[in-house]
Amino acid sequence: MAKYDLTKISISLTDEHSGSWKVFGKIKTGKIKIYLVDDPLTGSWRFELRENDKAPQIELAVIEYPKERRYFAKLASQRPLFNISRLKSYMYNKISESYLDGTATSRTYLSKDDRKLLPSWVKSYFKGKIRLYRNAVLKGESSPSKNHLVVLIKRSNYEDFVRFFFATRIYPLTKYYHDKFK
Repeated sequence: MAKYDLTKISISLTDEHSGSWKVFGKIKTGKIKIYLVDDPLTGSWRFELRENDKAPQIELAVIEYPKERRYFAKLASQRPLFNISRLKSYMYNKISESYLDGTATSRTYLSKDDRKLLPSWVKSYFKGKIRLYRNAVLKGESSPSKNHLVVLIKRSNYEDFVRFFFATRIYPLTKYYHDKFK
């Protein structure tokens, strides 16, 4: 577990400004924060954290990744969208784990029956913050994914949005390559 340690990731805010971006072909506006991330395991990264002005959502986008690790290229197109939770001042995102499906990077969402499959680095860092989807969403929202696992992140804890991306997208791929080619 020490190898995949989310506490060892260094995250520094390098810029903050207003701007616009596209989500599913629609223009969104809001606050954009740029973070430089140094991970002793995978290298240097840059992320944009985008806070929507009109909806209580936060989107995370990879804007630079270690080029020598070509398997990270597909992660640049994955942009997790965190939504407001029924728990005051928290955002949530469904927990999925990245894996390689041939040459494509795919994800599988974890449900309540998959708790034992959660990687140790997710369980330890986000201890007490893992819930069922149906217990995190705003009242009145319904979804077929009600039994999926989600992580809760305090809206003001921007660094943990990045750590969540490492925990569920970057580290599973790194582990796969390490196990396959060591």
